[in-house]
Amino acid sequence: MSIRFISEEHHVFSYTVEAHELIVEYLNKYPDAHFHLDDESINAEKQLQYFSEISNLNISSLLIGFSVSNVPTDIESLYHHKSLKRLGLGDGLNKLTIDLSNFPELKYLSTNWFSKLKNIGALHKLEKLNLFKYKPKNKDLIELSELVELRELKLASGNYESLDGLDKLKQLKELRLYQNSKLKINENVVLNSVENLDITNCKLVNADFYKSFPNVKILCFDNTTEIISLKPILDGLKKLEQINVYGANILEEDNSYWLDYKNIKSFNFRDRRHHKLKTKDFLNYPYLD
Repeated sequence: MSIRFISEEHHVFSYTVEAHELIVEYLNKYPDAHFHLDDESINAEKQLQYFSEISNLNISSLLIGFSVSNVPTDIESLYHHKSLKRLGLGDGLNKLTIDLSNFPELKYLSTNWFSKLKNIGALHKLEKLNLFKYKPKNKDLIELSELVELRELKLASGNYESLDGLDKLKQLKELRLYQNSKLKINENVVLNSVENLDITNCKLVNADFYKSFPNVKILCFDNTTEIISLKPILDGLKKLEQINVYGANILEEDNSYWLDYKNIKSFNFRDRRHHKLKTKDFLNYPYLD
């Protein structure tokens, strides 16, 4: 019996009881390998044996993905893995209660949010979080304010309406906000540490957002929002090096001043008929890549 690989190149494998000894050897050789828990590797008849066996493995990275019809009834044996560093939770788990405080060493988490996902704020060593469909009761991000080591945060869809709480995250360098039709950015919440900012398809976020991110170096503002002029953004972000406003509707006609910002090395925008300068006019600009 051989190990079943999802991707041998990237050290992603699945478990079978028959290959247990081979997997132990493999994890000794590749301690950062990714263990993939899925439909093909478990069924109801073998569930108890399966979880008993894997609770004894030294796993640092765990990916869980089940179809809705084949979700295990109990995964508490996974709580034995106190040294887990990476955790990915896929679809089909919303009927389970998962208490994240059982993984105190976690540095990376990627998951859909569901109501039985508990204690995300207890992950005090977390450095990277990808959170999808987040729906906090208070419509803010206060629950995330205890993730004091967080460096990268991606929020995709959800019902949160403000960034309240993120200003507590002094290590946060990269923030990606996708597909939120209710989010508004209040300039009273200032995130000084953020250097890489991506705001995409957040239709209520207007051009004043830059006031909350004074130290941004890389900006993607891919909103359909109308912007009267880019000048306030370009003037306000003194450290800006790269800007992508390809999806934005920039109304000003005379955009020739865009070339005056010598700190900007990459400027990506969509050609509009009313713009004086087009992308071709930037090709030989000495400060652009």
